[in-house]
Amino acid sequence: VLGVFSAPVTVALQQIGFQLVHNASAVAISGFSIDVNALGQVADVSGLAIALLLIMAIGGSWLVVRFGVNRQQKVRVAPTWDCGTPLNGRMEITATSFARSILLIFGRFVKPKIEQRVVCDANSTYLVKSRSVALTTRDVYQTNFYTPLYSGLLKLSAFVKRIQNGNLNSYVLYIFGALLLALFVGVLQ
Repeated sequence: VLGVFSAPVTVALQQIGFQLVHNASAVAISGFSIDVNALGQVADVSGLAIALLLIMAIGGSWLVVRFGVNRQQKVRVAPTWDCGTPLNGRMEITATSFARSILLIFGRFVKPKIEQRVVCDANSTYLVKSRSVALTTRDVYQTNFYTPLYSGLLKLSAFVKRIQNGNLNSYVLYIFGALLLALFVGVLQ
């Protein structure tokens, strides 16, 4: 009712507040009560009574909910709803379903492969004993970055291995060549 007819209620409360503020001749606070004298009328508001009413209202609401509403409700433990079928490990959601959209978008780069294995009975090719499906993807970083880097480092180490032959005279020649190169670069600058 207050929500629908809020305009007249607001006007009435505004007039009461205006009269209290502008026409109040005395406001006295004594102990737990507040006395307001406005237009010859005296109003006594007890803070302790308001606090007790609030505590009783909150406590009463809690008691009604605790012992009235919840008393009729019982907790029942039951298996998960499964459409009448017993649950097993094959019904789990796997990461493949989450990665499907990524595989569709980046399929050219990761090149997914689906392998299906069917094991048939020894006596008949129509009686299937087991079936499995495996989805594999190509590791883009491995094939495009790590494998070329690894092969390049192997070639570099093979070249360095030829330079490092164990002959002391070769090492002195390398140092002399590096010194001449450094002097040449120093002269150019």
